[in-house]
Amino acid sequence: MASNSFHCSVVTPAEKLVDGEMTYASVPAWDGLFGVLPGRAPMLGRLGLGELKLTHAPVDGSKGGDRSFLVDGGFVKMADNSLTILAERAIPAETISLSEAQAELAEAEARTVPADAPDRVAQQTAIRARPRAGAAEGADGQGRAGVGDLGRAFSESSRGCHGSGPALRDCPVRGSPAARGSRSEQRLTRGTHL
Repeated sequence: MASNSFHCSVVTPAEKLVDGEMTYASVPAWDGLFGVLPGRAPMLGRLGLGELKLTHAPVDGSKGGDRSFLVDGGFVKMADNSLTILAERAIPAETISLSEAQAELAEAEARTVPADAPDRVAQQTAIRARPRAGAAEGADGQGRAGVGDLGRAFSESSRGCHGSGPALRDCPVRGSPAARGSRSEQRLTRGTHL
C-alpha cells in the first residue's frame, strides 16, 4: 500500500492537539531525533524534550504546511501508517512568547543547586517542594520565542542532581548502588527501553 501521507495524532492529558494527515514528522525521542515518513516500520518509543515538527499533507486543495510543538515526555507509536504521540506536555510553538521563556529560564536557573553545596540534597528537596510558576514558553524576533528557548528552560530546570558529572554521585536517585535500586528501576531512571 503506497501512500503519500500518514495519519498523526498528538494528545496530552488535557487535550487533543493534532488529528490529521502528515507527510513528515521529526520526533524528539529521549535518545535523539528520528524522522517519520509514510510507510515507516512499526515502532514504539519514549519521547524526550524537544521540538516536534509536523508537515501537514495537502488535503482538499489546501497547501498543507509545517507546525511545531515543544514536547516534554511521553510516548510515541507508529503502526499501520499511523503516528500516535502521547505527550505529557505539548505546547504549540505559536503560543510561546519570549518574555515567558525568559521568565521560565530565570526560574530554572534559580532552582539549580551548586555541585559543591554542603547540603545539596536538602536544598534540592526544598526546591522541588516550591510551587512552580506557570509554564514558560521560547524567538522569532517579534516578541515570540522559539521552541528551542523553552526547551533550554525546561532542561535547565531538570538539571538538579539528575544531570551528569560530579553531582551524579551525590544524587539520591542515581548515586550509590543501594540508592539506585533494582535493575529495572535503573533502566527506568536512565530511560532505557524495556
